[in-house]
Amino acid sequence: MISISLEFNDVSLIPEPLLDRLTVIQMRGFNEIEKIEIARKYCIPKLCHDIGFGHREIILGDDTIRTIIKHYCKEEGVRNLEKCVRIIMMKFNYFHMVELGREEY
Repeated sequence: MISISLEFNDVSLIPEPLLDRLTVIQMRGFNEIEKIEIARKYCIPKLCHDIGFGHREIILGDDTIRTIIKHYCKEEGVRNLEKCVRIIMMKFNYFHMVELGREEY
């Protein structure tokens, strides 16, 4: 016996012949409180490490994370949330580097 696991967001995009052969298990997405916790405990520390920020060089509070979630990340998962936080951090890093460049000259 072979077991294959698939992950998808929209069942309507799965071809009908394939869907007939699948057992679909629906799972709920994350709520706002869970997304804030995931961002605070996992996404932000990972991105700080990836981009090169120190432990307390950039702080995104719960209100900021909540605003990002409400206005820019309406999906049930956290993939887009991580992408939005990455964009904010990269912009902050860019402006920080530009500011440092001005001080050197």
